[in-house]
Amino acid sequence: MVADSAADAILVERALSGDHLAFAQLARRHGPRLARTIRALGIDASAVEDVTQLALVAAWRALAEYDPSRSFAAWVSVIGANKARDWRRRQLSRGRPAIHQTLDAVDVSTVRDPRAGADAMDNHVELHRVARALDRLPEHLKVPMIMASAGGLTQPEIAIALGLSAKTIESRIARARARLVKLLNR
Repeated sequence: MVADSAADAILVERALSGDHLAFAQLARRHGPRLARTIRALGIDASAVEDVTQLALVAAWRALAEYDPSRSFAAWVSVIGANKARDWRRRQLSRGRPAIHQTLDAVDVSTVRDPRAGADAMDNHVELHRVARALDRLPEHLKVPMIMASAGGLTQPEIAIALGLSAKTIESRIARARARLVKLLNR
């Protein structure tokens, strides 16, 4: 991870010097993880690419503010989380329901692939049940948990990125998991 951070810092320095290919390399390195994080934050699969691009553009514009002593992955994940939150707010203000609300209204048996087995259908239903439970978590619990699970960031990286203590992140992730278990057991 240290080697990755050092390589990221070099790429950022090159990008700030005008090397656009350096930022493109950063985007290739961190884009897939960023997209997973954004999707896990409740963004519809059809909009994940758009929100990821918005986050990368915002990162490009704010690149001079990046602190190379910190994790680039964590920094860009925070930007992605903010863009995902903004996207959801815009969709709600336009009267477009969240994807999970839409899925609640769909009779899942009508969209089942006849070639898929019962296990695939059960997994599909369970995935959406977990996604709905995640949507119910408050943002301050959901974001650190998603950054750790979908983004693959360590708790210290998340703490630095969010400006919180590692103990606070550990506590928030534990509380998020406990709430998820309660929601899923209802």
